[in-house]
Amino acid sequence: MNTAAKYKDDLHLVQLYLDKDVQVERLFYKEVKRLIRNMIHAMAKRGSVFYDQENVVSEIVFEIMLKDNSKILRAYQGKSRLSTYLWPIIRFRLIDFIRREHRYFATFTRVQNKKAYQENSNPSQQIAEIIHDHIRKESPENRFIKTAKWIEGMQYSEIIAKAEKLGLAIKETHQIAYVLRCNRKTLEKKLKKFGY
Repeated sequence: MNTAAKYKDDLHLVQLYLDKDVQVERLFYKEVKRLIRNMIHAMAKRGSVFYDQENVVSEIVFEIMLKDNSKILRAYQGKSRLSTYLWPIIRFRLIDFIRREHRYFATFTRVQNKKAYQENSNPSQQIAEIIHDHIRKESPENRFIKTAKWIEGMQYSEIIAKAEKLGLAIKETHQIAYVLRCNRKTLEKKLKKFGY
């Protein structure tokens, strides 16, 4: 690190920082940021991409200078220059960022592709899928009523007649009306984008 002449060595500088010397804190903050930016620049030359460099720098500065009561700095024993000690720590943190961003953007891309596929697919097919998904979670009687009404378009009397043949306990029209009204708002929210 580029330390001023009044500091004996890097270990002395770290000790002053840990003792909360304000002047040293400022110097240290600038030097750590410089080290991180240099490493980002070196990695960018090799093709690495950091989408939010300021966030990356801030997070690594926090990890080195503050996290766990400056655990990284407390572990420094002065056997090498401080920049030599911090270099691999910064490098590994940057590699973690690259991996994290890669995972995030890979997931984001998959989600966007799925949305684009859904938007371009047949709306009536999407509506049918939403209704089937909604119905699948119901009891057998409720599933039968909703399938008969919403998918097959049956009248209440036809639903009751067919339910009797299948041995389902559906005997009255108000029972059918109640089942069709239950959770209707949830289904309406899902179908709102289709104009329902």
